[in-house]
Amino acid sequence: MESVILTYTVKDGPIKITEGTNLSENLGINSARMVDIVLDLEDKFKISIPDSDMEQMNTVGEIVTLIYSLCNGAS
Repeated sequence: MESVILTYTVKDGPIKITEGTNLSENLGINSARMVDIVLDLEDKFKISIPDSDMEQMNTVGEIVTLIYSLCNGAS
């Protein structure tokens, strides 16, 4: 069972976000919004996310894994 990371409100109402939540399918996040999210993450965690990695960020869990690896010196 996945734990709820946070609740996000979409036009149909709030949904629970888990590691398996798909950014585009479940949250309706488009590529322009994804760029904003990546910039915010880079600023918050003082990391640089390569474009090739950004293209692989489809779920909340994938973002968490990527940030963890970048913060710990892995690529």
